Amino acid sequence: MEKSNVLYVGEIFNELKEIVNFYNEDNFNINFLEDKEDKKKALEEAKYLLTGNDKITEDIMNAARNAVLIQNTGVGCDNINLDYASKKNIPVANAPKSNSIAVAELTIGLILALYRKIIYFNKTTKAGEWHMWNLRPDCFELNEKKHGIIGFGEAGKQVAVRSKAFGTTVFYYDKFKATKEEEEKLGVSYLSFEEIIKTSDILSIHVPLLPETKNLLEAREFKLMKKNAIIINVSRGGIVNEKEMYDSLIAGEFAGGALDVWGEEPVKKDNPLLTLEQVISTPHIGAGTLDTMKRVYQICFENIKRMEKGKRPQHVVNEVETIALS
Repeated sequence: MEKSNVLYVGEIFNELKEIVNFYNEDNFNINFLEDKEDKKKALEEAKYLLTGNDKITEDIMNAARNAVLIQNTGVGCDNINLDYASKKNIPVANAPKSNSIAVAELTIGLILALYRKIIYFNKTTKAGEWHMWNLRPDCFELNEKKHGIIGFGEAGKQVAVRSKAFGTTVFYYDKFKATKEEEEKLGVSYLSFEEIIKTSDILSIHVPLLPETKNLLEAREFKLMKKNAIIINVSRGGIVNEKEMYDSLIAGEFAGGALDVWGEEPVKKDNPLLTLEQVISTPHIGAGTLDTMKRVYQICFENIKRMEKGKRPQHVVNEVETIALS
C-alpha cells in the first residue's frame, strides 16, 4: 500500500531532519518543502502538513488541496490562519504539553541570569575586569520573592513548581481559574490582573497571542510595577509592547527583563531593547531542546497515525464541520 505524503513546511536543518525521520516509525513519505524545487507539486501531493513557527497562509492551504490535517509542532498556533483552515475544513492540531518543561526551565534560567547579572559578569570577566564586590547590592536571590505568573496553562504550572523550589511565593492570573484543589497542590494563589502587576517582584508571561492579549503589558502596566520588578516573556511577541517597555526601562519604572519572543522575528538589529544592559535577549528558544523535539514529533506522528487508522486527530484547535478520515 502506498504511504501517505507528509510535508514539512518551514526552515529545516540536518539534525531536525534526522529527528523527524527517526520518529516516522510508519515510514510515511516525508518531504521537506524547503528542499523541493517544485514547491507547488509538493504541496499538491501532501496529505499532511507539518510545521513549526512558519506561517501557514491562505496561499499554502489553497495549494495543498489534498491536505487533511495541519499538524503544528508547537502549542501556540498564531502562525496558522485558523479561520481560513476552518473555512477549508482542514483541522489544525497542536502538540500540547510538549514544550512546557523546556519553557519553564528557560524561565527560571532567565530569572537567575537577571538577578545574578550572569551575562554581564561573563562578558566583563572575559574582558579582564573583576567585579567581585561592587555590584553585590544590585544582585538578588529568588528566595522570598513574589513571582507572578500570567497564564496558568501547563507551562505556567511547570514554572510555579520550579519557582517555589527556590523559595518564592507564587501568584497567578488566568481567565480560567484553577480549582481549589489544584491551587493547594501547587501552593499558588490567584490575583486579579492589576493586583498581580502591582504585587510581583518577578512577572513571567505564559499566554498565547490572541486579540485580547496583544499589548497585554504596555505603559499603564509598567507604571504599576515595583521599581525592582523584572519581566520574563517566553510566550509570544506582541504581548509585551516593546517600544513602551524600552521607554519605561529608560524612565526607571521597573528594573529589567528578558525577552525570548519578539513582535518581529528575527528581531531587528536596531530594536532599542537590544542596547540595554538590563535586558536579556534570546532568539525564541523556549522549546529549543532535544528532549522537547523528541516529545513533539512523537505527538505529531501519533496524530497522523490516528488519522491513517480512521480515528479523529487529537488536540484540534480550530472549528471544523467534518474531518476527512481514511
